[in-house]
Amino acid sequence: MKIKQQPIAKTRRTNYNTPMAKSIAYSFILFTMSSCWLGNLMVKNLDTIISVKVSNSLELFYKQKMKLDQDIDKFLKQKKHLAPMVKKRIEQYNKQLSNNTITLPKIEAEIVFWQNLYTEIALEVINKHIDYLANLKPGQQKGYFKSYKERNEEIKEELEEDILEKQTEKFERFFGELNPGMVKVLKKNKAFFEARLQAYLARRKDFKTKLENLYKNEAQVDQFKELSIKYIKERFDPEATKVYSKLIFDLVKNLKQEQINELEKNFSKYESWLNVFESTQY
Repeated sequence: MKIKQQPIAKTRRTNYNTPMAKSIAYSFILFTMSSCWLGNLMVKNLDTIISVKVSNSLELFYKQKMKLDQDIDKFLKQKKHLAPMVKKRIEQYNKQLSNNTITLPKIEAEIVFWQNLYTEIALEVINKHIDYLANLKPGQQKGYFKSYKERNEEIKEELEEDILEKQTEKFERFFGELNPGMVKVLKKNKAFFEARLQAYLARRKDFKTKLENLYKNEAQVDQFKELSIKYIKERFDPEATKVYSKLIFDLVKNLKQEQINELEKNFSKYESWLNVFESTQY
């Protein structure tokens, strides 16, 4: 008797557009945890963390989950060569911070660099592994779109709440407690934060509608790939990048010694995580 596969057991789902691409890209680039030992633990288990996020979002069956685990381990091994480059850039940030040589053009160039790296990683994942998304069964699609809708509702709630509170929390992960000058910079950019979140929600809704149509019309894998690539490539708006770069520059101009110390401590922490990433056998 053939036993029907059941989706793997899961915790509360976290939904992502082009889920595997975004989970891997963000997890690989940013390790924004609160303590050094916890960050090291996260990096050592990065393959498991990504696997759980992706498989929960897509409600993968057991055999799909096993293949996903192998693909993630292979991917992480292939990306270890990036660690020395990232550490070198962190070293440069430290020097610019201590020498007070940070300029707006430098900040914008670095933001564009990280955007391009994210895009490169996400597109690589899409090109190699879009079949995970394209081959979801009807029951899996239902669960995926349910969590997708839940995430959209969360974004709507964020727009109705104090957006500056969330932005403050985000920047405090890097700078520690913000001083009055930095808080003023965030308040000045409140409309920008709201506009970007609204644009993100609109993109998610558009992606969902088009993805549903692909499933309905039993589209080919290449059509899923085309839609996902378009979504990723539209992730970063050049004009928004300029505004965001100016925002970061204004924050840096307002740094006091307390924030500089915290930032230097975080740079050191990130370097230690990269060392762990290089030495971990995934």
